[in-house]
Amino acid sequence: MDAFDVIVIGAGPGGYVAAIRAAQCGAHVAVVEREFVGGTCLNWGCIPSKTLIASAEALHVLQHASEFGLVAGTVSVDWKAVTARRDAVVKKLRQGIAMLLKSNGVTVLEGTARLKTRHEVAITNKDGETTVSGKAIIVATGSECARPKMFPFDDARVHDSRSFFAKVTKLPASLVIVGGGVIGCEFARSRSSSCSIVCCRWKTWRSRRR
Repeated sequence: MDAFDVIVIGAGPGGYVAAIRAAQCGAHVAVVEREFVGGTCLNWGCIPSKTLIASAEALHVLQHASEFGLVAGTVSVDWKAVTARRDAVVKKLRQGIAMLLKSNGVTVLEGTARLKTRHEVAITNKDGETTVSGKAIIVATGSECARPKMFPFDDARVHDSRSFFAKVTKLPASLVIVGGGVIGCEFARSRSSSCSIVCCRWKTWRSRRR
């Protein structure tokens, strides 16, 4: 059984930063992640939504180029290219985090973690289950998107933020965003003249439904 001073479960912004800092302080550290380092923020949240904002802002500038004495011609949205740029940015930043972990001596273990005892973590992946031990364990598993039963989530017309990034292949003509958190607000900020967006807070939506 591999033994560590610190085991961090989850490689999102809380997890990988804690792992790196612990390693910098001299600890033998492992971080367990079942998907991608960077967590929701990097892979399905703030970073990909910020790339959409950047594309929308560039589109706005081009559409109003005449106000700056420039002639830009006809401008349109290539959604496939927008999403390709988004994925490239996410991949580059993900690789950067992986390099930071490696350069600080943090061991990355792929799989789903489960606490067996106070100091033991079972890790399940395609190769089976292994167990590692740690003097200290940090749980930084983050959260998942809420999927209220009142909405017919089908990952085709009704999405959570994660499925929108993964499955939408064409810029919709209109979009209703329920939830005014960070990701919801950034989705709303990424609107262009090609997509009309309405954003409302979840509490407000519930009160209207009643």
